[in-house]
Amino acid sequence: MHWKDKVGEAVVGGLAGLAIVVVFLIAQAILYGATPGDWLAFAGAMIGIGGATGTAIYVADRSRRTARRDDVNLLGGAMHDLDATLAKIARGDAGGPDKAKQKDSIVLLLTQLEFGREVFAHALTTSRIDDVALWRHVRLIEKSIADNAKMIARETAIVSKNEPTDDILRIYREHTKAFANELRPLLRSAIERIDRL
Repeated sequence: MHWKDKVGEAVVGGLAGLAIVVVFLIAQAILYGATPGDWLAFAGAMIGIGGATGTAIYVADRSRRTARRDDVNLLGGAMHDLDATLAKIARGDAGGPDKAKQKDSIVLLLTQLEFGREVFAHALTTSRIDDVALWRHVRLIEKSIADNAKMIARETAIVSKNEPTDDILRIYREHTKAFANELRPLLRSAIERIDRL
């Protein structure tokens, strides 16, 4: 709900309450007579009711926005971490010319990728997404991860269990780079959407 709608509802509610109280006071004044103290009490009550209502609306809205921001920050952080790992994979950061170091670097990157996927999955289960565009982005990311999960598991097993040959490293780079290049634009779109919320 937009802040203008909230202010409008508060004004309408306040005016309706004011109208009821005014009718009651006028009836009281006509039937029993009103003193200046009655009118002062009326003004004080209106200011108190208005302040209490406005404060309650503000606190409720602030709590809702804070909870939403926390959800979005958790999800955004998971996406940033996953994107950073995918950037390393897309660049082919693999430890230089030494094949043993390349293997260690590849296994580390794949471990980071798996960890990033788990953090993303956790963030999804604990976050409430109430923005349709962000929800669409997140579902596309989930689909891409699910579609490539077997390939990532297979590449992790092959690289970590075998001596790295040029063919193994080439195939790893081809598969994981394709995955990174598919997923990174989806992540960046979602991150941009989060930044606009």
